[in-house]
Amino acid sequence: MPLMPEPVYSDPRRPLEFLSVLERRWKRIGAVAVGAAAIALLVSLLLPKEYESTALLMIQPALGSAAAMSPAYLDSLRSYEQFVASDGVLENLLRDTHLSEEFSGERFRRSALRATLVKGTRILQVSVRLRDPQKAHEAALHLAQIAVDGNTRINREEAARTRTGADKDAEEARQAMTAAQAAIDKFRSGSREEQISREVEQQIERKVRYERELSDVELDLAEKKARAAALPVESGSRSEVAGLQARREALRATVAALAKELENSQAAYAAIQARHAALDGEFQAAEERFSALARRATETASSAAIRREELEIADPGTVPTQPAGPHPLQNSILAAMLGLLAALLYETWLWNTGRAANAPERSEERRLATSRRSPPPDSPSAARW
Repeated sequence: MPLMPEPVYSDPRRPLEFLSVLERRWKRIGAVAVGAAAIALLVSLLLPKEYESTALLMIQPALGSAAAMSPAYLDSLRSYEQFVASDGVLENLLRDTHLSEEFSGERFRRSALRATLVKGTRILQVSVRLRDPQKAHEAALHLAQIAVDGNTRINREEAARTRTGADKDAEEARQAMTAAQAAIDKFRSGSREEQISREVEQQIERKVRYERELSDVELDLAEKKARAAALPVESGSRSEVAGLQARREALRATVAALAKELENSQAAYAAIQARHAALDGEFQAAEERFSALARRATETASSAAIRREELEIADPGTVPTQPAGPHPLQNSILAAMLGLLAALLYETWLWNTGRAANAPERSEERRLATSRRSPPPDSPSAARW
């Protein structure tokens, strides 16, 4: 009995079976790739041409910035990409260039605008892609100018806010210093400091004078007592001693009263001096704070405008002469590669599907072929085995 012809996907033991299948199907695979390339070429030729114009902006660092080229500082400049593509900037651009009828801000940002910071530099590329090359150039240049003007305005407003804040702090410090001086003047006028000082001096003089007089009386009294003890008792001596004793007691009482009065006056004068010293300390602190804030306000007025980066147009660009898209040749090659890949995947799927479908048939054929080649168990050849 003749064997049936072997199907295309019959023998899984053949390692080059899939390559042989691809060899037999190369015309279909090539047709798919060529068809994809032709479609891509046709679509690219039918699409309108777009022109891209690029303007370059240089980001000047703040004056005296020591980290103008550090990686961290350069990475922080990427915020200018969002600034150029912000809604406010694009709204002004679309209004000024009369593109608002064709684009919305979001659509322009996605399809026509590209703002990127060149890696490792302070150069910001602003690219606009439109169908009209002249409009693309005008839009890119105008967008760069809007970014420069906006950044300058923001810097000016920030500098004004900084100066205003510094001037306000200095004015508040000046008012505090004036209030401290007024408190000192008011205290001096109502504290009677000079009068109490003179009274203390007078009380000290009186106390010293009475203490001196008391010392003289005590000396006279001691002399009288010594003389009375040496001479016979006389009524005149006793009366003098008694008078001196009375005088001594009176002077002691006067000195004690003066000492107490002087102590009270000195305590009051010390309290006045302490309060005066506290007011002087407050005034000195207010004066030092005003001096520091006034100096800062002066420095801020001269340097606040250069604390941020400045934008300037480094290259305004030119009107593009070659379209930036579409690219027929590039698109055709890419479509051919994708078509080739799709055809290969399709043939792979067919090969695997055929192998799975023919697996039972191949197993039965192998079993029949094995049974034909093997002799029956009771045959002479089988007996020899």
